[in-house]
Amino acid sequence: MKSYNALYPDQLAYAFGGACISGKIRTIPEDFQVDEVPGFIPDGKGDHVYLKIRKTGLTTNAVARKLRDFCKVQSRDVGYAGMKDKHAVTTQTLSINLAGIHEPDWSELESDSINVIEISRHPRKLKRGVLKGNRFKLVIRELEGSLECVEQRLQQIKIQGVPNYFGVQRFGNEGANIDKAWRLFNEPGMRVKRDERSILFSSVRSMLFNAVLCERVKQENWSQLLEGEVINLDGTERHFLEAVDEVLIKRASELDVHPTGPLPGIDSRAIRPAAVAGEIETAVLNQYQEWFAGLENFRLEHARRALRIAVRNLEWHFNGNALTLAFDLTSGAYATVVLREFLNEKLEYQAPA
Repeated sequence: MKSYNALYPDQLAYAFGGACISGKIRTIPEDFQVDEVPGFIPDGKGDHVYLKIRKTGLTTNAVARKLRDFCKVQSRDVGYAGMKDKHAVTTQTLSINLAGIHEPDWSELESDSINVIEISRHPRKLKRGVLKGNRFKLVIRELEGSLECVEQRLQQIKIQGVPNYFGVQRFGNEGANIDKAWRLFNEPGMRVKRDERSILFSSVRSMLFNAVLCERVKQENWSQLLEGEVINLDGTERHFLEAVDEVLIKRASELDVHPTGPLPGIDSRAIRPAAVAGEIETAVLNQYQEWFAGLENFRLEHARRALRIAVRNLEWHFNGNALTLAFDLTSGAYATVVLREFLNEKLEYQAPA
């Protein structure tokens, strides 16, 4: 038994009743394809080379290290907007600061795992999060279950979106990030590298966000604007607190605005929910008070995240006992949380007994 209270991905409530079909994803890398939708277009000049690449069987960090070594630069000179899955075929852009350095022959970087698609330049490094979203194309094979149920579920998802949970990837193998974060918070003298520490903090805040969202799903108000709601404008980082009226309710039904949940921290300037929305959030977070001292000690800033994610341009078709899906998600959303609403696929780990 764990000595602390934690919530794991396999304990999260479902919005539409749970999986109604089973199947296999990632049978081959091509069954899971992700293409970045960039936040801007490089202007064509500057010290930073922007490489649009297609990678297979590599993490984004592995590609960044290859670029660092290939160009003989420091790790800080390589940038990217988001992390992309290893077990997939993914297209993304990375930047390399080549100020004062001769540009290499990029064809020498080509391999079975990396293909250079496009080369450009820009004055500034590509920063994390500077990304409009991602386009997914997935193939689910060896389907078993009700195809009629899947059709109905996908129609619901197309209209209502899905709970914007943080996916299992956020928490490490068998929830190791949560366990290590607890030890960092409670074992004097424990040290971890700055990059790893950031990952651990993100895992804790993701867990707390998931806990609030899970409660809203259980109450069946995860997609509704409640009294006192901090509201998110779809596809942006803009949040506002405004009296909920018929106009906002209509906008929420059209997936133009969403309710939000907390990424806990200490910034007193952050907008906080009130009334009904605030009461629900406070009640949930009070169950996890043991985590807050750690977050406060490390001066984590409070932020907000949409409780719901719109699944844009959702298309699907069946081919025998295989299902092909394509859809767009905004930056920071997980394709796996879309799949979990209808697909029974084994999670990477389960909550400890």
